[in-house]
Amino acid sequence: GVTDPAECAAVQWMTWYRPSDARAVLDALPAVVAAFPQLAGRVDLARVAYAGHSFGAFTSMTVAGARVDYAPGHMDVSWAHPLPRAFLALSPQGPGRFGFHDTSWRDIARPVLAASGAGDAEGGSSADSRREPFRRMPMGDKFELWIESPDAVHATFNLSDTGPGA
Repeated sequence: GVTDPAECAAVQWMTWYRPSDARAVLDALPAVVAAFPQLAGRVDLARVAYAGHSFGAFTSMTVAGARVDYAPGHMDVSWAHPLPRAFLALSPQGPGRFGFHDTSWRDIARPVLAASGAGDAEGGSSADSRREPFRRMPMGDKFELWIESPDAVHATFNLSDTGPGA
């Protein structure tokens, strides 16, 4: 995990601002669509999905409704946003990372696909720990893509068609 105090502080702030920023963008999306006529018929606000890899998976899970512990007085915080209808979490973190705890995923009711693989041990997370969000979400419209290969590394799931893991 993260052991340098400065890095710990940076991660703590990022775990607060990432979902906060995502919520701000999602809140603004209807106004953005209304302000730009060229988006008419091209953006369907009833079919928004949210996807993220690694730290982006953290954000995807929090926007879906996963709860995070920050500090006394800021425990079990929800960043859930009602707009996205489905979520994709590529290389998600399990309990003990970025404030996730054993029951963080209990309120996720919308469809989620969580994806990882046997070689996805990066940033202090074991490959198996990346399966925990799927295991801990309520049943129903939850899906797991698990690649049982040591070649399925963290970069395999980075939403890119270039570079390592392409």
